[in-house]
Amino acid sequence: MRYIGAMSPRRRWIHALGALFVASLVITSGCSDSAADCHHSCPISTFVVDVPADRLDDVASVTAAGPCISQSVTGSAPGIYFFSATGDGVCHVTVSFHSGAPDFMGSVTIAPNAGPCCVGQPTAQSESISVPELGSADASSGN
Repeated sequence: MRYIGAMSPRRRWIHALGALFVASLVITSGCSDSAADCHHSCPISTFVVDVPADRLDDVASVTAAGPCISQSVTGSAPGIYFFSATGDGVCHVTVSFHSGAPDFMGSVTIAPNAGPCCVGQPTAQSESISVPELGSADASSGN
């Protein structure tokens, strides 16, 4: 289990924004009203793409293909891109760079929630995709 106190300040900010975003989706998405306990138990249907500070100025675009859409979150930290699940399948995210560096590609599986609350709601199986820092070996390979 991860404790927020042990996370870096940037990660705490990401998780706090993510929690607020998810809470707003839960309130507006209308979970099943058949059980009072389910009202605040909907699974996470969003995820973030985290671009490190050393690559922020080089980002040309962050695009998604598959059962997800980009979300605008007011006040989010630079380099944090939010996506919302729209159906089941695999959401592929591509980060392109101005410098001509290889595109970074990541994916998140989206599956229906089994319940007992919000049965069938498309649910991201991972909370984030992290783009590697510029100097890492992964960055040069595009993975």
